Amino acid sequence: MQHLYFFDPKRPVKNPPLVFFLHSATGHARMFQGADLPILQERGCACVALEAPYARSRNSVQRRGLLDARNERCLWDQTVEELAIALDEAIDRWRCDPGRVAFVGLNLGGSVGAYWIAKGAPVRAAILTGAVPDLTDFWLSSEHPVAAAARAQEGVDLAAYESRMRETDILSTVPKFNRVSTLLQFGASDPWIPAASRAKAEAAFGAFSHVRLSVVEDDHEMRSAASIKGRMAFLEEAIGF
Repeated sequence: MQHLYFFDPKRPVKNPPLVFFLHSATGHARMFQGADLPILQERGCACVALEAPYARSRNSVQRRGLLDARNERCLWDQTVEELAIALDEAIDRWRCDPGRVAFVGLNLGGSVGAYWIAKGAPVRAAILTGAVPDLTDFWLSSEHPVAAAARAQEGVDLAAYESRMRETDILSTVPKFNRVSTLLQFGASDPWIPAASRAKAEAAFGAFSHVRLSVVEDDHEMRSAASIKGRMAFLEEAIGF
């Protein structure tokens, strides 16, 4: 696949664990090379990163979001299709253990990945880092400058967005996971995810034994040493390496 990037383990491993990465709305497939990816490669993991259909490199013209909820949902569905293809290619390439597949999604990538997993993707462990739990409410009512600017555009249709996108929120998708070990990782200084938003996640998932919530000293980029250490520890426990 043209937009798929493979990263080999740095040491020989038979049937290595496989970790998928999905980037933020403004990011790109190679943004993880300066953080998580090299650590996992050194520990014998095979890694895959997708340049998603929603990436600016692939979607610089199409109306989306509050301007066109149908197109927004289509971008999510196209990403799900490409992730499924990528999974098959990766397992074939490295003869990976299909029981040791993990997913790491940053910001929007976390939300879209959760949407994929909720549809039955064979993922054993998932990390959703810096992902807004109530993303629909964020766009509809948040005072964050990005959300306010989006609502100020001519031609927005808030009702259409809510109708089509509400069910893609993490609050709706994570409960559909089939016992997937899940880490929701939030930055204490993330302006996109205030305490009230985190509280919604805590209320929704507090009774789920396979879902953990963690607040670390970080911002929306989730690249602090504490964030990375938490992700590595979770993956080591969940898929082993």
